[in-house]
Amino acid sequence: MGTNYNALFRQIEILRAIPDTPERAISTATIQTVLEGKGFSVPDRTIQRDLKALTKQFGLNRDTSKPMYRWSFKGNSPINFESMDTPAALAWVLARDQVSGLLPKIATEQLNQYFEAAQNYLDGLKQNSLVDWANHVTSLPNGKYLVPAKVDDGIWWNLSLALLEGYALDVVYNKRGEDESKSYVIHPYGMIIRHSVSYLVGSANDYQDIAHFALHRFLKATKSKQAYRPVPSFNIQDHISSGGFGVRMSEPLSDDIQLRATVKKELAQTLLETPLSLNQELISSDHSHLYDLIVTVPNDQQTFMWVLSHGSQINVIEPMEWREKIHEHARGILNSSA
Repeated sequence: MGTNYNALFRQIEILRAIPDTPERAISTATIQTVLEGKGFSVPDRTIQRDLKALTKQFGLNRDTSKPMYRWSFKGNSPINFESMDTPAALAWVLARDQVSGLLPKIATEQLNQYFEAAQNYLDGLKQNSLVDWANHVTSLPNGKYLVPAKVDDGIWWNLSLALLEGYALDVVYNKRGEDESKSYVIHPYGMIIRHSVSYLVGSANDYQDIAHFALHRFLKATKSKQAYRPVPSFNIQDHISSGGFGVRMSEPLSDDIQLRATVKKELAQTLLETPLSLNQELISSDHSHLYDLIVTVPNDQQTFMWVLSHGSQINVIEPMEWREKIHEHARGILNSSA
């Protein structure tokens, strides 16, 4: 005879809903409401049969002093039923696909037990409306999806531990564009996780300037005997918001610039729905297919490359430096194809 997994998980949800002590006893109607919130739709009689069976197995306390019976455990619950429910299982299954390419193997292996438990939980349900959600929902990156750079598991662990515990690292690092690796003492302050390339944020040697070190370019990372140089005021979100993560287009320009451009209707529709920033102005021009765009944006390479990626959809008027760089880029394309 096959196992009725739906009934099994429904009864687990009933046990999870029942309070530990008689003082907090709940009614059958409340239990039914809880089950409906978990995606189980069953009649009163089914719940009553479940409670009768569970009383025999777990010694539930039934308060009959009121017209509607109230249920509780007689003391503390003998089993911990808090490890998983359907929404939590669904969240774990969806998260698995998102983090699998972000974290090194050493990190994902520690999460596998939760991923597997969540998948097994969902596989056992047959009638819950949330079960099939993962088959209909996914996420896609806004742009080309690159294969993540490979990070050595041991190095990732050492970098993370140094960041958590606050100590300096002796590292061997292969800087981009250089043939030979070099040794540094790095003082870690933060980490920025991106899908293709992630970075340790910190300062090197005796320099105070904060820099970014791609995790996959570390060849060695061990605890240093040199004293750690902390920056108590450092906050990773403030660092990103100030443009610290973007490559500056030029110095000594301020962190932000005012971008003035004309954009075609297709791009304008995108910007109306998803603005470049909260101060964006987008005004229909005399030409019905063009819009005037005025917006303050970071003066960094990431924003510039976003503009460049839209080609003829956007015509930059200011800043003049960006306009000239775009024209230079276009001339380079024409010359290379000649």
